[in-house]
Amino acid sequence: MKINKTEYYLENAYTSFKFNSKNDLRINKNFFAFIIKLKNIKTGKQELSTEDFIDYPKYINFYSEQGGIHDSQLSITYDDISKRKNLDTITIGFNDFSGKETKIKFIKKK
Repeated sequence: MKINKTEYYLENAYTSFKFNSKNDLRINKNFFAFIIKLKNIKTGKQELSTEDFIDYPKYINFYSEQGGIHDSQLSITYDDISKRKNLDTITIGFNDFSGKETKIKFIKKK
């Protein structure tokens, strides 16, 4: 896929949880995230190009209320863990520099 002028490939995608706090290592049952790791084809590194990162809302459409970039990973977060069981498709759109969008759908295996 291409984000702005940089090409990436999808290295990994998974769901994740977080702890209640640094001192409370119990899983926060009110939160989960869908994480996507991309690898820069040119550099071979698991990171987003600085050029793409600066203006990412222009080039990445998370199709959700809470999507963003954290530690060079794309993430969509959900504050209602009950959605996890019923969520069967997640769509993310990637735009190149000309504005052409490529949508990627992640579909839950049944």
